[in-house]
Amino acid sequence: MISKVIILTHNLFFFHELIKLGPGEKKFTKKYNLYRVYKNSNSKVEGMEKEQIKNEYQSFWQIIKDASENKAPTAILPNVMRNILEYYFSFVYKIDDLNKQLCNLLSETEDQNYRAFYRFINRSSHSDSFNVHMLGEMTANHYLDLFKKIFEKTGDLRHYNKMRGIE
Repeated sequence: MISKVIILTHNLFFFHELIKLGPGEKKFTKKYNLYRVYKNSNSKVEGMEKEQIKNEYQSFWQIIKDASENKAPTAILPNVMRNILEYYFSFVYKIDDLNKQLCNLLSETEDQNYRAFYRFINRSSHSDSFNVHMLGEMTANHYLDLFKKIFEKTGDLRHYNKMRGIE
């Protein structure tokens, strides 16, 4: 009889489907252990509760939080931020306002790092990676500052703060 099965996945849909197949809450906590693997310069495994499993959008925000705590590599931030911006501003029908504010920020700054960040997030998810190497020069805090500024400029700082756990 199998006493342990280890399943590793980055597919949230698959993970949610597996959890649904498990027993009720009391038996679940006795029979199953859930873990989250953080991968930065070293890997770290932390236990997690069933309630901590998030949807894709919430998971992107969790990566932002992880990056602010040095638990996630800086290199993934631009793509995560682009996904959040696409999801959120499409959902609230403000994609035109987002694009306008991104252009305004671009014209207001001489910061070459922001210019590289702007080009990256405007490429969309399936574009080429030409000149993306310039993004590697930025720190996580620099990305986080730029990201927050986008929400400030669009008048959506309240949503940003809520998702970051800043109330």
